[in-house]
Amino acid sequence: MTRDQAPGGDHHDIWIDPTDADRQIVAHDQGLSITINRGRTWFKQRLTNAQMYHVTVDSAIPYNVLGNKQDEPTYRGPSNSRLASGIIPRAMWHAVGGARAGSPPLTRPIPTLSGRAPPAPAWSAASSSASRR
Repeated sequence: MTRDQAPGGDHHDIWIDPTDADRQIVAHDQGLSITINRGRTWFKQRLTNAQMYHVTVDSAIPYNVLGNKQDEPTYRGPSNSRLASGIIPRAMWHAVGGARAGSPPLTRPIPTLSGRAPPAPAWSAASSSASRR
């Protein structure tokens, strides 16, 4: 079985139907995977949840939240929604570098003579990879 065919990575739980062992569900960091043919093929289902590491905020107004997502890159998203619904849509979150075991990108405003801070460079790092700007 190739990596792409595997049910997921970093498995946490497995359920095997006690009346039909062809039916199995595996829970993993990316969601869960279901097989009805004893693992020959898998249906992967991503879940709308996340485990975050090293959460921080930036100095924007309103501020953004940055954090390393389990087994995925670092993400940045708004601290609140300006939509009438109050919901922060998934599309407002963006990958900005780093990885789960690294540090989230940190930005620091750099004052200028005008009193305004230009966009600061974002630095991020992750284990097994290089730092990048």
